[in-house]
Amino acid sequence: MKLIYDFEKEIQVERFQPIESKSMADSDIEEICTDNLIKFRRIFKKNRTPLRVSFRDLTFWLKSNDIYTHRIHSYPGKILPQIVEFFINASYLDEKVILDPFCGSGTIALQASLKGFQTYTADVNPFAQLLTYTKTYPFCPDKLKSDLKLILDEYGNVKDFPSINIINAEIWYSSKRKEELEKLINCIRLTVSKENVNFFLICFSSLAKSFSFADPAISVPVRLKIKSNLSYNHNTNILKRLSWIEDSNILEEFKKIVYSNIHRVTSTNLILPTRLANISVGNDAKSLVNPKKENERLPNGKIPLIITSPPYGSAQKYIRASSLSLNWLELADPKSLRILDKQSIGSENLNKSKIDFKNHFIPPYFQNLLLELSKINYKRALITYKYFLDLRESMQEMSRVLCKNGQLVIIIGNNNVCGSLVRNDLYLIEICKEFGLNLNLFLLDSIKSRGLLTRRHSTASIIADESILVFEKEI
Repeated sequence: MKLIYDFEKEIQVERFQPIESKSMADSDIEEICTDNLIKFRRIFKKNRTPLRVSFRDLTFWLKSNDIYTHRIHSYPGKILPQIVEFFINASYLDEKVILDPFCGSGTIALQASLKGFQTYTADVNPFAQLLTYTKTYPFCPDKLKSDLKLILDEYGNVKDFPSINIINAEIWYSSKRKEELEKLINCIRLTVSKENVNFFLICFSSLAKSFSFADPAISVPVRLKIKSNLSYNHNTNILKRLSWIEDSNILEEFKKIVYSNIHRVTSTNLILPTRLANISVGNDAKSLVNPKKENERLPNGKIPLIITSPPYGSAQKYIRASSLSLNWLELADPKSLRILDKQSIGSENLNKSKIDFKNHFIPPYFQNLLLELSKINYKRALITYKYFLDLRESMQEMSRVLCKNGQLVIIIGNNNVCGSLVRNDLYLIEICKEFGLNLNLFLLDSIKSRGLLTRRHSTASIIADESILVFEKEI
């Protein structure tokens, strides 16, 4: 098979030399980002070859990822805030509106809200939607402290509380810890003000994960176990972890989480206390809804800027990774988890029905790739096929809501399936032509320890690079 584009070569852009400055004005930052974006587009227009950059270097003023409310709760496969920071500052828009139809942990929404943007978001994962809203909402720290005191004062008085249905609860929790957690979340719901309840539910979710027997180093829940094939030090650390789960005071640990997150809210408020919380436009990137009229679609041609990062094939199990949080917060019961997963792009929960991979919606090169994959592993080919079709529908929907001359920034990774490289980036470039989206920039950035390990089975591999594709709508 022949590649559609000769994108095997890369151009290395010279490393950006930071300006020595203790503080920078917004105008200086915007000028730096805009000048670099213009330079990158000029080089790409001439060579039509991907440019390798480092967004960490390009946005050197962002010193740490643990700033603002980015780390208010863990989430797998988060994108770099630096990518969002770069394009937000390089986009001079008359109307500060941005859409992220795959909002995940809310990185894009938060970073954009701090620049005064109204953010619209969607995600099939209800926990992702809750987390995104909580990250962007300008909570009052003093009121959060007052509500925390109410929780702690009232906790001892809570006697009767309902049991919460947790998937495989006996695997993940001791009966003692589960009861304590049930008591605490009931106390939160009874005492906390409506304005602040989401904040405390997110804090509770972190607590519930930390007191589970799930390995904290793995996004998808895997029980901690002593194993003979592990090193002595590794097994010792597991024993220490299990001992901590058994012996720690649940209220004290909850207080630590809450105060850490209040600190994050406070630092975020210092940047822009009047920021706007995100507005949900549904749970399906293929069919975005009007937040003002739920029975209507989001209007055509109204969004000037879209920045988003769709799932990278089957690189992450977002629903499974969030399963405990979804159950504890009663956003989905155990039976509903499979339904949510099936609705996700890149889901592996598919019927092994006979499919003709010669689908005219899929470019010929990728049709042939699917046929080759099907000879090796039919299920993996079927998953990839469904991913291609779902991604196509999502891109069509994004094109529909994007205004003329609007910008679409896609962060995507390629994956290896059954020994074959699946070029998700080239697939996007090919299908976007159909929807009037013209590629005007192709950047590459290395992924550095951000949880995009896909080796869950013998046919997977590690994603090393991200492709950043910038399109402009011409029709």
